[in-house]
Amino acid sequence: MTAPGTSLMMSTEGTVFKTDRQITQYLLCHGCEQKFSKNGEDYFADVAMPSAEQTTPPLLFRILRVTLIPSWNRMGAPRFSFGSGLYPEVNSHAVYYYAISLFWRAGLDGWHGYTKLEHKAGLMELMQKFLLGGDYVPGHVVRILPSFWRQKHGFVLPYRRKDMPFFSMYMYDFYLEECSRFPRFGSSLLNAPILYTADSFESVATHAEMIAAIKAGRRTKALQAVDKLISW
Repeated sequence: MTAPGTSLMMSTEGTVFKTDRQITQYLLCHGCEQKFSKNGEDYFADVAMPSAEQTTPPLLFRILRVTLIPSWNRMGAPRFSFGSGLYPEVNSHAVYYYAISLFWRAGLDGWHGYTKLEHKAGLMELMQKFLLGGDYVPGHVVRILPSFWRQKHGFVLPYRRKDMPFFSMYMYDFYLEECSRFPRFGSSLLNAPILYTADSFESVATHAEMIAAIKAGRRTKALQAVDKLISW
């Protein structure tokens, strides 16, 4: 997920890594890994992640900044969101697929150096069904908080934050929230169940948590290769 010449700080269970390569684990077949890349990872990397030669923020970050921040300022509310339907230029289905794939992989057994995320009963099956071509995960929405107020160059592996599945990749925080307001989404619908959200308090808080982990000195050497490696 990192571009050549770039690196990320990665955090898991209070340990911080600096890595310029993917974390992988051979838990799925090659076809499934290719499905993850084709349906979500490649698109997210193209529009949301920086490249070594890039001098401006990635396209997705710029789109969200010029739309969310003016509305957030006008509303004067601590949190302001737009649904995916307001962004026809963004393939929100692919972004949603990428997020769900990480939340699902986090619930698998067999990771080296990572304690799996314990999802609520039935959620793993619902996520797997979506990843294999089924409906969006019912009763849930993916909330994405771009870090407009602090620069972040890290990857926080999935864990439960405020009793919700959470991970952070580069300048984006991802939450999988239970949300009864959303109807059951069929995969044929144009708009994915995503809320793009400006929230200065939560964004700054997750940045501070990452910095605190780094300053605490709980570091290891760069990740070393392991034998059986599904890529994050």
